[in-house]
Amino acid sequence: MVDKSWLVIGPGRTGSLTIVRSIYALYNYDFNVITYVGPYEKVRPIKPLDVVHVHDIKWLHEVNENTEVIISTRNPIESALSWCILPEIGNYHFYPFKDEDVDKLKSLEIKKFYLDSKKFLTTYNNIVNFYKQLKLKDNYHIIDYSDWSHDPTQILHKLGYSVTAPSKYLTMKNPGSHCDWIENWEEILEICESLIPNTLITHPSNCS
Repeated sequence: MVDKSWLVIGPGRTGSLTIVRSIYALYNYDFNVITYVGPYEKVRPIKPLDVVHVHDIKWLHEVNENTEVIISTRNPIESALSWCILPEIGNYHFYPFKDEDVDKLKSLEIKKFYLDSKKFLTTYNNIVNFYKQLKLKDNYHIIDYSDWSHDPTQILHKLGYSVTAPSKYLTMKNPGSHCDWIENWEEILEICESLIPNTLITHPSNCS
């Protein structure tokens, strides 16, 4: 594992950070050993023991023979909805080991907002374009949100490692469903159902 590096890449709001934090478990969360490279860092050669977490396809050009590439995917409709709801929540992520995050999540009040359909479609199209630009290779791991969201502690098992990541070091789900947040849900749902499905696009879950 000394020469290994990691690249976790997706269009955002796919659970990619939870995958990254699962990888940390392989190194006992020792940041004296591993180096986190985040989405806002400039593209550069990937070094041994880098854990690169980005949303820019250009990083794939920096992969070397020791880099394990993980493509983090999610239904693009759900990712787009998550991006649109994010400003209303205020936090990109909540961590169970941070008391202030746990308290904020518990006290967070869900307030419906009007989602502009053009904003939603622009966000959705940006995500779809990300996937269209991907040139997959046989040695890439593809992990979809739906495969692990019910039990994030098993992410490493899906990568072939017999390590269960402690849930307290991962991330917590945002509160509410999409329809709980979006005032004009019926309008947005109608748009979602009109989108042409492909291998990465499925219809979102309806509210009960």
